Amino acid sequence: MKSFASPSRLAVVLVLSLGALTLAHAQTYTVLYSFPSKSTDGIFPWAPLTLDAEGNLYGTTRWSLDGGGIIFEIDSSAGEHTLHDFTAQDTQLFGPLVRVGGTLYGTTYGGQVKTCTTHGGCGAIYSLARGQLTVLHDFTALEAHRPQGLTRDSLGNLYGATTYSGSFSSFACDGLQGCGSIFEYSQGQESLVYNFVGQPDGQLPNGELLVDRDGNIYGTTQRGGAHNHGMVFELSPNGDGSWTEAILYSFRAAGDGAQPSSGVVMDAKGNLYGVTTNGGLPIKCPYDPKLGCGVVYKLARNTDGSWTERTLHGFGGTSTDGFFPVGNLVHDKQGNLYGVTKSGGEGGAGTVFKLQPDGTETILKAFSSTNADGAGPEAGIIMDALGNLYGTTPYVRTETGQDGYGTVFKITP
Repeated sequence: MKSFASPSRLAVVLVLSLGALTLAHAQTYTVLYSFPSKSTDGIFPWAPLTLDAEGNLYGTTRWSLDGGGIIFEIDSSAGEHTLHDFTAQDTQLFGPLVRVGGTLYGTTYGGQVKTCTTHGGCGAIYSLARGQLTVLHDFTALEAHRPQGLTRDSLGNLYGATTYSGSFSSFACDGLQGCGSIFEYSQGQESLVYNFVGQPDGQLPNGELLVDRDGNIYGTTQRGGAHNHGMVFELSPNGDGSWTEAILYSFRAAGDGAQPSSGVVMDAKGNLYGVTTNGGLPIKCPYDPKLGCGVVYKLARNTDGSWTERTLHGFGGTSTDGFFPVGNLVHDKQGNLYGVTKSGGEGGAGTVFKLQPDGTETILKAFSSTNADGAGPEAGIIMDALGNLYGTTPYVRTETGQDGYGTVFKITP
């Protein structure tokens, strides 16, 4: 079993006030499916799930037993079906699926075009309809490549982030060509929305993008910004087809957090919420000699158009708290936020948490590497209309005591 530590941690220099932490016992935790249970199954689910109106779940695994990952469905009776098996060893499915009608859209980190030197290719956009997989676009080393999932706007256009900008870019980050890009896929064509250039601009965009009703795109970069600890950005469309970038907040690796590990979500008032993997409380996290276990933050829109950042919770303040939060948050009508940490908690293998508007944190599930419930979640959770939560873990200890390959779970309030 792998340890559930995250990569290098950044120092924290400011002290945060902690809200109360409680352990919840009223919720019901159910493993809907455990990988693998058949020879054609996938291994290591690493992306958020997608839910349809009938209660069916759709997701991907990073790899499969015989290849590069699968697209799967778990129906409302908790039966699992493989919808497509990518046989190439280097495909690596990446990011959440987007479902439009009966068609699923997604991205791969590798792909058929072999001009990139790792993972066998530069990535691709694909669709799956009626059992037929279609490659819509293959990225090349000359353009933005290594896509990280898709987001759909109200007009049906698809947007995504890429880790690198491609060799067309004149900006190199950390010796690599290109600092990352945002792209659009519309009417059968892929086009560049924005190319990051590195500090004080962003570098390494990651996580899901958010598109508001006006067509503005919000997201985060893991590095870059004024202090090179990541930032939150907004891209606004102009009438001539170009886009204007605004940096809403640059993290300082202090009490405000560092290295945002996912995208942001928006409430009805236009405020943004997200998590950072690093920064926060001035404490040492396990597996890491540096300070900070991550935070939940809020960006509030001011009347003059500026934004104010506030830390809602700093992780690792108690022995039962989680640390290293990952994935997008979800929120309910009461303003409660829900998310996951990949490590920490009573079992040491991550948590599902609830954060109330007053800062009170409740641990809904503490994962352990010693049972069959799953461990080390790497993706955010989703919520249905009844408030049930669904998510994945890439690791599990099976009933026979062997290391397994992940779970799909449900938490009922």
